[in-house]
Amino acid sequence: MSNLIHYLATLADGTIPASTATVPVTLTGATGTIIDHPTPCTRRWYDETAFSYFRLVTAPGEALENHWDLPIRLWTVEPVGETSTPDPRHYPYVVVTHQIRVTREIDPATALGPNGQHLQTFLRDGLSARAMQWAADWTADPAGMERQAMDLRLANTQNRTSGLRAEQLCADVAARARLGAARATTRAVAARRARLAAQSTGAVPKAVSYAVGRAVAQTDALLLEHRMSDYVLRALNATDLDTATLAGA
Repeated sequence: MSNLIHYLATLADGTIPASTATVPVTLTGATGTIIDHPTPCTRRWYDETAFSYFRLVTAPGEALENHWDLPIRLWTVEPVGETSTPDPRHYPYVVVTHQIRVTREIDPATALGPNGQHLQTFLRDGLSARAMQWAADWTADPAGMERQAMDLRLANTQNRTSGLRAEQLCADVAARARLGAARATTRAVAARRARLAAQSTGAVPKAVSYAVGRAVAQTDALLLEHRMSDYVLRALNATDLDTATLAGA
């Protein structure tokens, strides 16, 4: 018997997202029980519908695939009966099955990596205020901020890599660390919330885009700070831009 832990993320109400397109399946109140797939694929393991099987992962950082908002709930489950790993070369952590046993609900921050609690708090409580400040910084000096932001994105310095290189490194590191889904979800959440916060100030589109870019980069920094050097983190956190803003105040 496998000792691997299998993870399954749901919406905040306990529903499996893919099941909402067919027959909704909820894990709420199901701990200890076996759940049969309501509409299993007849040809194993083909995507005959949007919800043809239960998709489990053995890497918690990949549990958020196709989740585009937070909060979520995270569960450990056991596959029951026949299973398959459809693409063992590219996605060895994915297991599909038509039956699961729900074992327990765990901290959803587990799906966001070792720094999950901090990242979760930033997205929920800190990001909106920061986005409004970033938009205000741009508004105070549009030409100067545009020049400095472009310099940070394209140029290396002794103290940091370029923003563009940092972004490329994040994509690679997140994939190798099995945090690709966590990165996709948190970046989407950060971008949406930063955009709404910056727009609420009446900022012009370029100021809003700047705030979104800062939010997404800082989200990457929090997700991957345990795997990135300070040389890369300085670019993601854009300390050059913050220093320049303070100097001009």
